Order: sequence, then structure tokens, then C-alpha cells
Amino acid sequence: IARVLGRIRDPRAVHVLLPRLGTDTFELGMQILESLGQIGDPRGLRALLDHARVQDAAVQAECVRGVGRVLALHPHLEADVAGEAVRMYGSREEHVRRVAIDLVTFIAGDRYTAILQEALRDPSPVVRQHAVTTLAVRLEERAGTVLLPILADENARVRRAVLKSLGAILLRDQTDILLSAMLDSDLWVRVEAVTFLASHPDPEIVGTLLRAVVQEPVPVKVATLKGLAPPMVEKFADTVLATIYQ
Repeated sequence: IARVLGRIRDPRAVHVLLPRLGTDTFELGMQILESLGQIGDPRGLRALLDHARVQDAAVQAECVRGVGRVLALHPHLEADVAGEAVRMYGSREEHVRRVAIDLVTFIAGDRYTAILQEALRDPSPVVRQHAVTTLAVRLEERAGTVLLPILADENARVRRAVLKSLGAILLRDQTDILLSAMLDSDLWVRVEAVTFLASHPDPEIVGTLLRAVVQEPVPVKVATLKGLAPPMVEKFADTVLATIYQ
């Protein structure tokens, strides 16, 4: 019934759904949260924001989706969500700070971009990684200025997130950074770097790349070979074969 009420999108259903939150099974609770988001009534916003604080990732994701739906229908509520995002980012709980970053994506203005930049220095690598990917989407072409210093992060997953987010921009404008990333101590950071470099149109760079990966572990070799354009495979056939059989 909860799911049907959500599909009907009748605001009158909100007063039926809200009292049932937290009183029944997990599955019903998820259906109620989904329906509150689908209905998009402001009265459901508080419940979605409150439940976004729980530790379960599925509940968090459903609540964030619901908040986005409510804001799409009622943009004047943006200030309420912005205030809640600020409060949540002040939490001691890692998962709450991570959800705060998701909420910030619905908010316009540089003030909330500043929250994301602050999150790049968060003590939790999980939060820092999430801030990297979120900022990359928000800032687009301007992301490099903010995110490039994060390549020095002590956590490999954060460094990899930077390369994954900026790879296309670096390939076009700052290939040297991708080449430097091939020296990273972490295998998967190197995989991310060669994934972009392999598609470079400059034969000199591709040749340098192929010579460098001959002694690399299999995942780096595979990522390199998968990314090569057919003309480069033909041009560097001997080096490609050496990479495969080494």
C-alpha cells in the first residue's frame, strides 16, 4: 500500500505514511521513504532528512533521492536543506558527514562548494573520496585547481578518485601529471593513470607508456593494452608483444 500511495502522488497520503515510519519492518520503512520522495510534499522533507542520518547505506541513498525530488517540486525549501547539510557535516559520524556531501549537491552557490572543499581535509578517507568525486562534477573544468593538490593524499583510494575525476582534463592539458602518477606506490592508482594515457594521440607518449609498463603487474598491462587505439597497436607492435609476453 505504501508503494501504491507513492505512485499516486497524493499529498493526503503523507499523514498516513509518516506515523508508520520506524514502527514496522525495514522493507516497509524503505517503501515509505520512497513514497515520501515520490509524493514530494514538504511535510515529508523533515522525515527524509532525519532518516538520512542512519548508518544503513540503502536508507541514506533513498532519503537523498527523496530530498532531491522534494526540492525539484519545492525549490523554496533549499535553505532548509542547506542548513541541515551544514549541521550534518558537523557530525562526529563519518556516514553522516558523507550524506551531508550528497545533500550539498542540491544546493546552489559557492558557500556550499566551500563545504565540499573543507571535506577534502576530512579525517575520514571515505569522506574525502566522496568529496573529490562530488566536487569534480560540481566544478567541471574548474575542478583541477582544487583537486590536483589532493594527489598528495596519503590514501590511495582518494588519489585514485582524483585521477578518475580529472583524467580526461589531464590527458588534454597536463599529461605530465598522469605520467608522474605511473610512479605511484599503489597499483590501482597506476592502473587509473595508464587507462587515460593509453588513449593519448601522441605516439611519443604512447611509446614511453608501453616501455614503462613492460615490467608492471598484469592489471597495469591489461589497462594499457585495452586503451590503445588500433593505429598505436600497429605502430608499436613489437613493444605490445613484449608487454604481453614479458
